[in-house]
Amino acid sequence: SVFAGGWTLAAVEAVCGEKEEGFDLLSRLVDKSLVMVQELADHTRYNMLETIRQYAREKLLASGEGEALRQRHLAYYLQLGEEGDQKLQGGEQIAWLKRLGEELENFRAAIQWSLGAPPGSALPQLGVQLNWALFLYWGHTGSTLEGGRYCESFLALPTGQEQTAARALALLGAQWLGGRGSDTTYIDESIALFRQVGDRRGLAWALAHLGLIEGTRRLNYPRAETLLAESDGLFQALGDRGGLANVRGGQALTAMSQGDYARARALQQEGAALYQSLGDRINYGATASHMGLVDLREGDYVAARAHFAERVAISREGGGAHNIRTGLLFLGTAILFQGDYQEALAIFTESLALVQQMGLRWYNLEMVSMGEAYRLLGNKQEAVRLFGESLPLPVRDGNDRWSVIVCLRGLAGLALAAGDGMRAARLLGAAEGIQSATGIGVGLPAGVTYQQDRAAARAHLGEAAFEAAWAAGQAMSLEQAVAYALEEASPQ
Repeated sequence: SVFAGGWTLAAVEAVCGEKEEGFDLLSRLVDKSLVMVQELADHTRYNMLETIRQYAREKLLASGEGEALRQRHLAYYLQLGEEGDQKLQGGEQIAWLKRLGEELENFRAAIQWSLGAPPGSALPQLGVQLNWALFLYWGHTGSTLEGGRYCESFLALPTGQEQTAARALALLGAQWLGGRGSDTTYIDESIALFRQVGDRRGLAWALAHLGLIEGTRRLNYPRAETLLAESDGLFQALGDRGGLANVRGGQALTAMSQGDYARARALQQEGAALYQSLGDRINYGATASHMGLVDLREGDYVAARAHFAERVAISREGGGAHNIRTGLLFLGTAILFQGDYQEALAIFTESLALVQQMGLRWYNLEMVSMGEAYRLLGNKQEAVRLFGESLPLPVRDGNDRWSVIVCLRGLAGLALAAGDGMRAARLLGAAEGIQSATGIGVGLPAGVTYQQDRAAARAHLGEAAFEAAWAAGQAMSLEQAVAYALEEASPQ
């Protein structure tokens, strides 16, 4: 009853007793039909009905042995999570993504129990270590916000206030997984703590992430390069090729933000080679996407489409629905730029279906991408509906801000088509203001018709009126821009 969502024989042996004892206990429970057996391709899992599990849990708590078993449960799944962290960086990653997914309820139970331990206990720190070991799993499955919440929960505890390596990990995790955008309060402190406790690997990852923020959000390029260079040196010393590949990605995106596409491409190729040497297909696919972004910016839509299609194909091998979704959104965008709006719409629709299948409530990117496809197809009614429905959704992270930017530019195009150059200029200025304030999408193509829409609005209004309307839009806050856009985009 200490297990959640099923277990393996190895887990029983580690948590409940020695090998023979664990096997005998499980056999007796199976014989009595108290435990169900699930034969999988390469291993066997066990489970019990929830009513039986609840009864067994009550008996366990009454026996006084519950705490000891929970500690062994936490220790076992911490070890499994750390092994999985290594396996997800190599050739066995697809099998291990599946394996970790099978144990997700046990991981959750272990983390949540550790965070609920009495004051003064060291168990919450072990929970933070387990949560960090699942970092790649959270990322590959699109569950980063869950990992971020566990970090926030730890930081709210008295033990989370202590200047320890666990606090440093929780701060970094809350920053990276929790979608804190360009607010670097947490990661700044984590870097100081990692230096203080002498954790070079943690420091290297924190520096790499802060460098990415500085280079792609805050657009402080000199500081980004300094941070990424220090991270690079630490990963070199540690012999961590996965970390080095991550740094190359950060350096490439920083170069792309500055418009240095040749350097961005070279750095991405270095990162891709490192991931290939590890057998890390999932992150290699992500690097292919980044190379596709460079292709997009340079106007090579054929190459961009090929890179994004590669990302989708790799993700379909078993990289998780979240990675497939990301690849589809990129692929649809490339096809949109190629002018095949109907096919792009089909790709975005597939992505939306996947999101709904995953049970996610947030699909702003799909809605605005479909809205843009409908706009380019000349279906104003459907475009306005999709843009309007996407705007009121909560703006939680960079993806949501990017969807607002795309939406504002799409509505500007519709305003121009209706002969309202003033509104178009304000919407375009508002999109530019949000992008400048957040750094979201800097270095990426602005939109299929962005340049011609901007030129048409300027020609329609005249230079002085256009600049005044643009400035008025640029001065809007994100909330004001959304409210202004909704004046026209709300469904009638």
